[in-house]
Amino acid sequence: MEVLLPARLKVLLLVLMFQVLPSAAEMPSPSSGCRLSTDIRMNYFSDGDLIVGGILQIHDIYINSHPIVFYGMKEADCRSYLWTKYDYPLIFIYSIGEINRNPEILPNVTLGYQIYDSCASGVISFASAFGILSGTEPPIPNYSCWNNRKISYGSADPIFNNRLEFPSFYRMIPNELNEIDAIMSLIRHFGWKWVGLVIYRSTAKVVILFSSSKYFTCIGILYESKKLPKLWIATSSFFHSVELQHLRVLFPFNGTLVLSFQQGEAPSFKQFFRSVNPFKYQRDVLFTKIWETLFFCTFSETAPREGTSINKCTGNESFDDSNLPSYETFNFRTSLQIYTAVYTMAHTLHELYGTMTRSPKSAESLHMDFKQWQFVHSRCSEPCKPGFRKAKVEGAPSCCYTCVLCADGEMSNITDAQSCMKCSKYAKSNVGRNSCIPRDINYLSYGDQLGASLSSMSLILSISCAVILGIFIKYRETPIVRANNRYLSCLLLISLMLCFLCTLLFIGRPTQICCLLRQVTFGIVFTISVSSVLAKTLTVIIAFNATKPGSKLKKYVGTQLAIILVIVCSLVEIVISAVWLASNPPFPEADTLSDPDYIILLCNEGSGYFFFCIIGYIGTLALLSFIAAFLAKDFPDRFNEAKNITFSMLGFCSVWGAFVPAYLSSKGSRMVAVEIFAILSSSAGLLACIFIPKCYIIFIRPELNTKANVINIVT
Repeated sequence: MEVLLPARLKVLLLVLMFQVLPSAAEMPSPSSGCRLSTDIRMNYFSDGDLIVGGILQIHDIYINSHPIVFYGMKEADCRSYLWTKYDYPLIFIYSIGEINRNPEILPNVTLGYQIYDSCASGVISFASAFGILSGTEPPIPNYSCWNNRKISYGSADPIFNNRLEFPSFYRMIPNELNEIDAIMSLIRHFGWKWVGLVIYRSTAKVVILFSSSKYFTCIGILYESKKLPKLWIATSSFFHSVELQHLRVLFPFNGTLVLSFQQGEAPSFKQFFRSVNPFKYQRDVLFTKIWETLFFCTFSETAPREGTSINKCTGNESFDDSNLPSYETFNFRTSLQIYTAVYTMAHTLHELYGTMTRSPKSAESLHMDFKQWQFVHSRCSEPCKPGFRKAKVEGAPSCCYTCVLCADGEMSNITDAQSCMKCSKYAKSNVGRNSCIPRDINYLSYGDQLGASLSSMSLILSISCAVILGIFIKYRETPIVRANNRYLSCLLLISLMLCFLCTLLFIGRPTQICCLLRQVTFGIVFTISVSSVLAKTLTVIIAFNATKPGSKLKKYVGTQLAIILVIVCSLVEIVISAVWLASNPPFPEADTLSDPDYIILLCNEGSGYFFFCIIGYIGTLALLSFIAAFLAKDFPDRFNEAKNITFSMLGFCSVWGAFVPAYLSSKGSRMVAVEIFAILSSSAGLLACIFIPKCYIIFIRPELNTKANVINIVT
């Protein structure tokens, strides 16, 4: 199939890589103010329809008599020809010629080449790369052409695995992380717990060479002078640096374990290697330079200067007649990689240009040879939209990932985000997880259904308590009221009414004053209530025991002892509350952790120790009241309210016993609701068990509310 070619193209082997670029005629000229100040002297060119350009190491930086002294040298001092790299340009040219002779690959297309010598210099390599890219002399620095394909035959840096940053980079060797894994496996297998870096007076017996290749020569000479028995472990770059370049440097490395690439030989390259002759490539300056260097002769028409031993090159020089090593001495690991890389690019171009055909001369010869070309993608996953982050897929290439929705409270507002950003503690992520929005404020308010229910219950119970108090005041002279210590009953009713009302301090937006007052107020009024119940129970016990002949309890009969008991018990609670407020008082706080959607306003108790001291003290008084009432439960019914107190204290202890675990397991507004419910239910239990039976006798059974009835029962 004949192929239509556009204007001349360049296929560039760039710094151990390939590139496909437009011809130099299509490139813009560089600006006079943007030039590279370096001299690219080693530039060899052979014309063709497609120009394959490459950067190969043919010469080396000049090293004077002592190989260690190379610091401060001019990096572009390119003098020393490396005959061990002789096969590099040969295999490059051989591959081009073999492809040109093969009618199955790029038919009717002639490949040329343009070779730059890197000279083992970073400066020259980069300058050559820009020269190949821009197609100008001098080259344009920082020139970039988007998504140019590159095929490397020697780069092992793992950074090129990142397909996002290097979507068009390919290579013929694995990255050096595989070599590191192999070295670590070797160390673990032999149990070498200590390996050495190269240091002065090193005592390590195992040394790992993992450094820039230019230092291998120095390392070899240093250890040769010491004659130290060392086991060296080297990476694949060892072959590129010391392989037959300086034979005396290799002796310290005898017995070295080297991780190397696959060794092989290009087909028929041996015959080409032996038959190569500069007269076959008379226009090839590179062959001429190589031949002159290898056989110490010249093709120049100018006669050699007197006193020199340089002969004129005849072209009949042979490897067998020289002091150079034989063909078998060469190591073709790198050459095979170059050969494979050239063929890889050639097959790729063949696939690309195979889709283009000439226009038919007539309709009868019209045919279609269309192939759907799929461009190479640098990723195997779809981009992650805002609100998602990339997550690595185990066992998949590094360019493959999955998109994970950002967690609650996190967001991402860019495509292909590596990670999600956390929203501030006062904000939350929206539904799409692509922005942060303010969090709603939440607290137990009167507008909430729960807050409204609790506040209504509090008011109803306090009104009920006030009504019963009014009844007791009205019927204060009746036997049923007087027999149950009317002063303690009124004090208990007032304290219970305050208990119901103090729960309103827990509802609403927390403020500094509310936080300071609510627990202290609850503790004091609740202590008064429970201590009043305890005093009523002790009064009943003392009254019945005082009727026994010779009892010494007669002097304690009356209301004086009960009032003193209530005052003393209440003072203890007041002292605890005062110490709490003085040392670590409660304060309003915004809880941003309990609920990711809301900022919960609540009161921080300051010290949980003092809070549970208050609860524990009230519980102790309730337990004493329960015990005392239980002991007095067998006294006469109408005069005795011990049974009622027993039931009320039993309910009281049950409520507050369940309160502690419920309170500790709740957070935010639920914690406040649990405490309010405990206050209301325990207070309502006292009110119902102690005072409802009295109201029943006053209104339903008034015949029992007489002095004679009480006296008859007692006697």
